[in-house]
Amino acid sequence: MRGTVIPLKYKAPTVVIGINALQRQKRVTFARQNRDRSWKNVLWTDSKYFVVGGKAGGTLVNFKWVPHNEANTCETNQNAIQGHVYAGFSWHGKTDLVFVSGTTGKKRPAEYGRGKGVNAKVYMVVLQDTLIPGAKKIFAAREPNSWVFMQDGAKPHTAKVTHKWLADNVPSCITSWPPQLT
Repeated sequence: MRGTVIPLKYKAPTVVIGINALQRQKRVTFARQNRDRSWKNVLWTDSKYFVVGGKAGGTLVNFKWVPHNEANTCETNQNAIQGHVYAGFSWHGKTDLVFVSGTTGKKRPAEYGRGKGVNAKVYMVVLQDTLIPGAKKIFAAREPNSWVFMQDGAKPHTAKVTHKWLADNVPSCITSWPPQLT
C-alpha cells in the first residue's frame, strides 16, 4: 500500500548579512596587503553568539516544513537563552571554547567594571586564560615563536590596554581586520 506524496519544502527566512561600502573597502585593502602571507601559522580568533531556542535578541523562532505553496509561519518564545563564546583556530588546531556572560544581557562581575558587554578587562581574561595558552599549545610542536594572533577590530580588541598586553605576550599580531557592521 502506497501513501500519498505531499510535496513539502523547508522555507527558511532569507537573512542577508551585509557590509557597508567602507567595510568592504577595508576588507579589500586588508586582502591585498596580506595576499602573500602564509596563513598556516595564524591563529584566527572570534566570538559568536549562540541562542538556545531562538534568535539573537531573546526570541525563540521555530520554522517548519510546509507545503510548497504555503507561507512559512513561526512561533516565538520570549524566553530564549543567549550565550557568547570565544575561540581560536588555525591550520594546526583549535583552542577551547570560552563562554562569557558579558553580552548576554547580564551584568558583568563587579571586578570587570560597571555595565554590560565584553569590555577590555573581560576580553583580556579570555586572552590570558584560554586563547593565548591554547595558541601556545597548538604551536608548541612547531616553531613556538612564529605564530600570529589575529582578531577583528571590535572595541575590546582595539583597546590600548589590549594592544599593549598582546605586544608583550604574542610573537606577532594582526589587529587590522575590521569587524562586520550590519
